Amino acid sequence: MFKEINAQLQKDAAVAMQKAMESGDERQIQEAWEKFLDAAVETVIQDYEEARGNDAILMQRGYRALTKEEKEYYNKL
Repeated sequence: MFKEINAQLQKDAAVAMQKAMESGDERQIQEAWEKFLDAAVETVIQDYEEARGNDAILMQRGYRALTKEEKEYYNKL
């Protein structure tokens, strides 16, 4: 659900940025840029919360969650 919302936020922000750039209005460009950055931050926050939630669920079910170092190691492979 969050991914769909975040994807739409990013699309809306990109459209607003394009319109602002086409208009050439500095104020609109600044507002669109801020909206774009806010959408990116929200996406990162939601991805983090989702990953953290997955680890909690695994631990509740008796599985051992990987440590930060283990995750980094496996991501390099």
